[in-house]
Amino acid sequence: MRCLTLAAALAKAGAECRFICRELPGHAQALISRYGFAVDLIPGAELSSAEAIAEDAKLTLQPAGLWQPHWVIVDHYELNAEWQSALKSTGCRLLALDDWPHRQHQSDLLLDQNLAADAEAYSVWTDSTCRILTGARFSLLRPEFMRKKVNRIYSGHSQLKILINLGGADLPGYSADIVEQLMPLAQRLNLQLVVLVNQCSVSHTQIAEKITAGYYPFAVQLQSYCQDMCTLYDSVDLAIGAGGSSTWERASRGLPTALVVIADNQQATAQAAVSAGMAVNIGDFTCSAKLDLPALADVLKNPQQLQHMSQCAAALFDGCGAERIVREMLLKSRQDLQLTAARPQDCTLFYQWQKEPGARRFFRNPQVPVWSDHRSWYLKVLPSRSVILYKIMLCGMAAGYIRLDIHNRRDAEISVLVTHRFQGLGLAASALNLCASVHSERRLYAAIKNGNYASRRSFRRAGFRPSGKEMYVRYQ
Repeated sequence: MRCLTLAAALAKAGAECRFICRELPGHAQALISRYGFAVDLIPGAELSSAEAIAEDAKLTLQPAGLWQPHWVIVDHYELNAEWQSALKSTGCRLLALDDWPHRQHQSDLLLDQNLAADAEAYSVWTDSTCRILTGARFSLLRPEFMRKKVNRIYSGHSQLKILINLGGADLPGYSADIVEQLMPLAQRLNLQLVVLVNQCSVSHTQIAEKITAGYYPFAVQLQSYCQDMCTLYDSVDLAIGAGGSSTWERASRGLPTALVVIADNQQATAQAAVSAGMAVNIGDFTCSAKLDLPALADVLKNPQQLQHMSQCAAALFDGCGAERIVREMLLKSRQDLQLTAARPQDCTLFYQWQKEPGARRFFRNPQVPVWSDHRSWYLKVLPSRSVILYKIMLCGMAAGYIRLDIHNRRDAEISVLVTHRFQGLGLAASALNLCASVHSERRLYAAIKNGNYASRRSFRRAGFRPSGKEMYVRYQ
């Protein structure tokens, strides 16, 4: 799900994304396809040895090599540094997702979105060129979790509704045991329980049988699948859940959590969530299957604490994590920037850039032309020798354009526009430098109006110097 979130943000920025999955039971091809992304399936095998991992890299390289991606994003704990090096040998960049600093990486970017993530702890597992992204500001929450938050009001008189969901498939069957342990507390406090657990879990079978037999003396609702987790979170008062990535989903909805640690790599996240005031820790199933029911009861009987936990959770996330990661990827790729000749089919794209708010503010004519005038001009200048138009391309995405107006054999006026979503990455200066090297036989100059400080900075970085009023010149 976190990869789908990132893919959606990349697609919004103009990237083309594709998934590669192993054909193992439970693979997510159908889900990924529903999100609109292509999927390549490679033969499934357990990654139980170095040879198996090397074979996986070989199989992955076949579709990746044909497609030649600018970036590979890997989210798998067993795909090691050797696997990453094999993929990078194709010339792509690599982003690795992790949540436990314990293995070597050969990546350009490393992401650990956990609240307790420590960039310094990863520095010994990466080389000096790797940029390490950590913490909640890079959380990969799906857009639906950024809906307007519910206004949770807790009082001592309302019946509390509790969600039990340990994420994934709960193969060990913890959910049924948690419901069993909650029985005295649920009866005493008149709780309603909603249990979300995959049908492949033994817990699903056990709970379903007990509901049918009338075993539970309180309300228990069993769900095997939920398409809209956001609405489910908004419908309950507290969640009993594990310390994995769903911690951030719950927090984004301001939902207090009673955490149950079910894996060693969740320890730090659980501690950080408790320290942030959004959760209480009620059990560590890695060492004991017994819940701390008194701690849970104290929270459930304290409306003020529930209200405080909800507010602390909601304050952690602004919903911009995926966009921040996209920008970090683009920053890493600046040296891969390319200029390609504009084509007739780019006419609409160039017009859209002209219409962005403020795009023509410092143009000689700040008015946006009507479509018919733009199209006529565009199709006229493309074959002309007096004007050269380039698209600025970054990772296969069109980020803006450069225009050269040729005045004579020696001189040309140059202008640049970077579209809004790519601004702030230093692309204008990089594109200007690249264009100047392509046209090294010419003296390039630009007319930059007073007040256009961003353009002046970009042209200075590209080697242009002031020469008279509002004029900047670069001599080769």
